[in-house]
Amino acid sequence: MAFIKEAQKVQELALKVYNSSKIAGETLNIEDEDAIKKLCSAVFSEDGETPSLHKIHEFNNIIVKVATKVSEPDVQQLLKYFADVQNVPAGTQMVEHKKSIAKNIKNKWAAIGSAVSLKKVETGGTEFIHVGIAQTGITYDPITNSKNQVEAFRELVSDIAAARVRLIYDTIMGLIETAVSSNTTIPAKQVVNGANVSIAQFDTVANILGRRTGSRPLFVADRELITSIASKKVTLVDNRLPDSLKLDYYNVELTNLGTADAIPLVNDFTTETGFETKFPVDTGYILGSANGRKPFSVALAGGITQDTEKDVEYGRIKVFIRQALGVDFLYAGNIGVIKDTGVSI
Repeated sequence: MAFIKEAQKVQELALKVYNSSKIAGETLNIEDEDAIKKLCSAVFSEDGETPSLHKIHEFNNIIVKVATKVSEPDVQQLLKYFADVQNVPAGTQMVEHKKSIAKNIKNKWAAIGSAVSLKKVETGGTEFIHVGIAQTGITYDPITNSKNQVEAFRELVSDIAAARVRLIYDTIMGLIETAVSSNTTIPAKQVVNGANVSIAQFDTVANILGRRTGSRPLFVADRELITSIASKKVTLVDNRLPDSLKLDYYNVELTNLGTADAIPLVNDFTTETGFETKFPVDTGYILGSANGRKPFSVALAGGITQDTEKDVEYGRIKVFIRQALGVDFLYAGNIGVIKDTGVSI
């Protein structure tokens, strides 16, 4: 028998309570906070009584549903430059997609009276993304302290939302890292890895991507790496600019890097006191902004699912988090990698 009678309404309330801490000036009714406290107290008794695994499982189901919605902006920020994304129903095992083929029609001279040499124009092919499971796990203490229950609830949602983003990010970056280390999938000339990356190195990769994709490339990276590249660009042209134009470089965030346009990632710290960020600050990606061929094709099958266990020895709650997804690396030639090991926070 279900412990939470109206799960959808509880999810909506939980999302409202979570978002109230993220929106400036947003006020929250005391009744809403009290409802979350009552939910937590119904699962985790203040007297330390061992909570029912059934109740914890239903509680965690609410958490992961809210975390899926909360994480969606970060997921979309990550994927919109890297991948064509399909959202498919949970349980999907295979997703069909079309892979376009570049139409390079070549003309040939032919001797008078001979047959014309024709080149077949391919229109693309049907391929399939196989959906697998990316998973991780977290543990948390029972939310028993009534004074801190709402904040602890929000932190738990944030942790699981961050875990979902990390699962998808790590899957894609793992494919990129494998492609870089193989020196075959992504052309070696499109990869720069070292300290103090120069403007010449950056421009070489950007120009290759621009030529390959027929577009002005995008440089997707943390602000620290963008600033590092931009400051070198400013230094390079500083002596050639009139004073009236120099102020534009010093007073605004420079996103025009000459050979590419910079797109800064929203890359917050993952803890209040530490300096670890969602995405690495020293690595950026140059992508073609046209021709409709993003490097990856991604299928997300539903949102987060979870399984719950109790740690009998330490009294903590274990949550195993899973996201069903499939990723195909279709156009490795349409991505460049810039890693400057000298950039940090």
